[in-house]
Amino acid sequence: MPEEAQSVREVKSVSQDAGGAVTPDAHPVEFPPLEPATGVKPELNINMLLDVNLEVAVRLGTTTLPIKDLLKMGVGSVVELQHPTNQPVDILVNDRVFAKGDIVVVDERFGVRITEILNPRERLGQLG
Repeated sequence: MPEEAQSVREVKSVSQDAGGAVTPDAHPVEFPPLEPATGVKPELNINMLLDVNLEVAVRLGTTTLPIKDLLKMGVGSVVELQHPTNQPVDILVNDRVFAKGDIVVVDERFGVRITEILNPRERLGQLG
């Protein structure tokens, strides 16, 4: 039993000593054992999350621009990104890298083919 649980006491009565001081009679509290919830299947709990929206983004590359250059841009301006074209792109879920993928073109539209999903250890390593 954890130390915190052992220090919990229940006051059942109060008594006075010979000097008139009031002292509680304390006894350890006993809790019933925990039992698993009935009627709830753990594998179905994921269904509660199926309608939660997540922001998914693809990072094609990054660059650094001075504000003066940014203000000169207009429609049709081209921004050069610092990312090799033959390297996989990062796929982010809620601003965290989740996977890697390749850019594909399908019917004149861009898409991303997922090539690798990062394991939990790799994802945790990117948090710091």
